[in-house]
Amino acid sequence: MNNFLALTGLAITSVLFLYFLSVYIYAIFYKQDYIEGNYLLSILSLSLLFTPFIYFYILDYNHKNKTALNAKVLGVCFIIKVIFLLFSETIYEFCYAIVIVDALILATYFLVSRIKPLVKTTI
Repeated sequence: MNNFLALTGLAITSVLFLYFLSVYIYAIFYKQDYIEGNYLLSILSLSLLFTPFIYFYILDYNHKNKTALNAKVLGVCFIIKVIFLLFSETIYEFCYAIVIVDALILATYFLVSRIKPLVKTTI
């Protein structure tokens, strides 16, 4: 539980850092012409809230030899991302779609982890 809280705190801290300081990061490292990138960085930084937990579920299911489940969840969500890419009119819409799909991946893994398998016993 301690590791979970530490991971959550670290994810929130990194998102807040990138979200609010992306203007200054871009001012230091990039020319003024690329200042639009800070808006994209701030949007994409919201995805970092979900990423560590998604990787936890991926590693957990790989450890439990449930790689087929990982392939299904990640494959379907990849297809959804491609569909969003094809139908997004602006890059901002696509960036928000990436954050939404990452939240969807985490929600899917969370729901799948709560489903108990049916165990048939033969005596």
